[in-house]
Formats: sequence, C-alpha cells, structure tokens
Amino acid sequence: MTVKQAIEEVLDLARSEIGYHEKASNAQLDDPSANSGGANWTKYAAYIDANPEFYNGSKQSFPWCDLFYDYLFVKCFGFEMGRLMLCQPKYSAGAGCLYSAEYYKQAGRWHKNAPNPGDQIFFGSAWNNVWHTGLVV
Repeated sequence: MTVKQAIEEVLDLARSEIGYHEKASNAQLDDPSANSGGANWTKYAAYIDANPEFYNGSKQSFPWCDLFYDYLFVKCFGFEMGRLMLCQPKYSAGAGCLYSAEYYKQAGRWHKNAPNPGDQIFFGSAWNNVWHTGLVV
C-alpha cells in the first residue's frame, strides 16, 4: 500500500462516518442516529476500549474528537500500527487533544504550517493549549 492509498483509506472511512450521532448512553452505539444525546458515548470508544493496552483506561463518555481520529487509524491499520502512526505509547493518555499534541511533539512530528490530507490538526491558542482536533481533508 502506498502512502497515498493509506491516506485515502483513512479519508474514506472518515467520510463514511458523516452523520453519526454521539449517544445518550451505551445503547445502540453502532446505529448512526439512534439514542442520540450529548453524553459522548460512541462506537469509536467502544472499538478502541476493546484493546485495553491502547489507552490508560476506558475513554467511553469522554469528548470524542481526538478519539475519532485515533479510531480512524486503528480501524484502518490495526491497533499496533495505528498506535505507532499516532505516536502513542501503550496505555497512552490519548483521546485527549493536549496529550495527542504532546505525543506528536515528543516524536518530532509536530509542525505548525502546511498540513497535508490525513494529518491531525489541532485547534487552540498554542501547541500546549489545544481543545479540539480534526482530520485534514
């Protein structure tokens, strides 16, 4: 698989998730619109939480912008390769924007300009004060 093909796989998976609603509880996580609510329950957390070595604990009901990005890479490339591509150690504090930004910084993969498709982009007032993230298309 080429880098371009890998990026397209991630972007295609992200596009297929457009319209998914976060849930009010842990019911009907796989249904795109059932059990809608603002409690941050998602199929993305359930998927990653199935591998207890990925995060430092369950991330279900956490804000899920960063978790969704992690999910894309884990779903496309598997837990081990996804974790490496995300610069996260085992039992990471990922699923939090600030932690993920710090992992990229520690790995020398943090940059401020010219993001490419597939990159994770962070929003905030500084690299150490980020509060939202997304996928560059």
